Amino acid sequence: MTPLKWAVATFTVIPVGNFDPDRRAAGAAMALAPLAVLPLAVTVVGMTFLPLPPTVLAVLIVAALAIGTRAMHLDAVADVADALGGGWTPQRATEILHRGDMGPMGAVALALCLMAQVASLAHILPGDSWAAVGAAVLVSRCAVVIVCRHGVRPMPASRLGALVAGSVHPALALAVLMAGTALLALVNPWAVVVTIMAWLAVAGLVAVTSSRFDGVNGDVMGAAIELAFTVLLVGWTAL
Repeated sequence: MTPLKWAVATFTVIPVGNFDPDRRAAGAAMALAPLAVLPLAVTVVGMTFLPLPPTVLAVLIVAALAIGTRAMHLDAVADVADALGGGWTPQRATEILHRGDMGPMGAVALALCLMAQVASLAHILPGDSWAAVGAAVLVSRCAVVIVCRHGVRPMPASRLGALVAGSVHPALALAVLMAGTALLALVNPWAVVVTIMAWLAVAGLVAVTSSRFDGVNGDVMGAAIELAFTVLLVGWTAL
């Protein structure tokens, strides 16, 4: 399968048919994550023009993104939070990640994540905000290359982790991150600072989860995307 098809299947709800993931295409597929969610970005950009109160529109945009990604990334936020809170050993963390239910830490983390996104969007939306919102959707997906860069190990027993962890060459990862930073800088030059903050937050998440989980998996990827998106939106409110 083509890397783009793999990226679309991994990061969106868009059907692409049956496919057999190929480790050789993993790096390119992860680097194409921002392009894979272009239909979602276009959708939310169009939604910014709806004649609705900013808070209502913010809720609808967050809901649309959840639907467009099968809510996989939001589920990952809860799973990672629960595993970090209760997984004192890599084995215990793996059990929690595979359990599928939501504990108190996961529920709180998910609620805080959604509230931060909605509140930030409600602040950003009045005025000419479509470019900022669309760019944040695209650029947040660049976080995947930090999770999957060379040197990052897959979590034991993680099929997706085994396929993508360590698959992105450092030069390709740097190019993707620079492109994402440049895109937001076109909207607002000060957004460079916010983007760097997002990359640092994701790098911190990868460091912590690699240590606590003995590697990364699909949940870490999803949580990284939501973390980057939230940091970008919250940071944008200060610009």
